[in-house]
Amino acid sequence: MGSRFNPYKRYNGIYIPDGIYQCQLLTPLSKLVYGRLLRYAGKNGRAYPKQETIAEELCVSRSGVIKAIRQLVENDFIEVEKGSRLKHESDSYFFLENEYTGECKKETSECAQSTHREVDKVHTVTIEESQYEESQGEETAKADKRTLLKSKEQWLRDKITDHRGIYKPAMLNDFFLFWTEPNRTETKLRYELEKTWSTKRRLNTWNSRSKDFNKPQTEKPKIKFGTGNFK
Repeated sequence: MGSRFNPYKRYNGIYIPDGIYQCQLLTPLSKLVYGRLLRYAGKNGRAYPKQETIAEELCVSRSGVIKAIRQLVENDFIEVEKGSRLKHESDSYFFLENEYTGECKKETSECAQSTHREVDKVHTVTIEESQYEESQGEETAKADKRTLLKSKEQWLRDKITDHRGIYKPAMLNDFFLFWTEPNRTETKLRYELEKTWSTKRRLNTWNSRSKDFNKPQTEKPKIKFGTGNFK
């Protein structure tokens, strides 16, 4: 049996040394459990995570973790000190040197730091790409929203045009501008918020009210693009 060694700050991240993941004595799950145990090791070289915790983190069953730990013990990769069940203590795991863990000594902090730099670089690029895609998505959504509102405006414009010879252009323009005002989120126009809609009846009511209030039907200047333009 080999002597204990302390993996505290020896590895960065969830790291499985070359000698371990190339070892044919261990199953893939045992290698993952070993790497996870390394991550829990403290300054004294002791790791004591609950088996349930490891199972949850690796998305495997607790029985699978138990089998992996047993295999690690049988092949002298770790030794286990049972915790007190009365005190609800977790088992403690200590790491053993052997021909496979010997490769760990050759790993340098420079290698680990290089790995971290690569991960940080990829992470940064991913964030930048995500922000760019999000920005592009927002611009596309805004363009789609404007296009949709324009099509809704055009629908009402076409309906009003059918009554161009009945009502004065100024009244039709006022009617169009009023009913095509967008809501706060710019997703719907005013006429869409009505429970029912009949352009013919709405125009008739609008015209009647204009007469009731004796509003002067003065000619307005030519409407620019985006208004009714019913002259």
